[in-house]
Amino acid sequence: MHMIERVARAIDPKLWRAVETGRNFVQSAGRQWEGSWEQKTIEKKLVLSRKRAEDAIDAVDGEIDFGVEWQMDWGEKRNLERHPERYEMMFEENRALSELLHEQVVFLNSYWWEKELPEHIQGSITVSVQCSDVFAWACADAESLPYDQIERLWRMWKKDEHWGAAVWCMLRRKQMPQKPVEEKIRSAGIWDLDSLNLDDNTQDEWVHAQFRRYAALQESKETEG
Repeated sequence: MHMIERVARAIDPKLWRAVETGRNFVQSAGRQWEGSWEQKTIEKKLVLSRKRAEDAIDAVDGEIDFGVEWQMDWGEKRNLERHPERYEMMFEENRALSELLHEQVVFLNSYWWEKELPEHIQGSITVSVQCSDVFAWACADAESLPYDQIERLWRMWKKDEHWGAAVWCMLRRKQMPQKPVEEKIRSAGIWDLDSLNLDDNTQDEWVHAQFRRYAALQESKETEG
């Protein structure tokens, strides 16, 4: 795919469709697409589109308002049985998830490790919350995010953008983090860990046991070699 087409597809879907339509038209007329006036016209539009996108980013100084929460006005003639209060705060799960993805609190994954599942299900998309090194040192780790937990995760992260997601994972697993992480969370003074009724951490010892087993296996192979 030509660079102009890749950029157009990323910045402006409508411009990308114009690229496709223009190229098909030019080629159907027996002319070369590369260097045609149609391609040059779209390139100019792309420059303007990219400039508008850059200006929009500069205008917010890097801050993006995802509009996760907003106030609904049901009006004076609303159904009082359904909406006793005129104003209601609304929460947009899709926008919250977009913000969490943007801030790398969560990431997209698949069920590749579930070897018992059918292959088409293993390839399905899942959303996971990043918690590497929270429960065990030098351990890549994540916790799956159920749909009904999006708002809770988002609010906990908003309360504490450094440790909020980690505390959410701790609640899901009902387990304390490894000691160094526990000490840092306590010193931050935002969360009362004692009130969460979490069990002692067991994952750290389990992971280190796997490391020791692997090291012993490698040493055995070297000795036999």
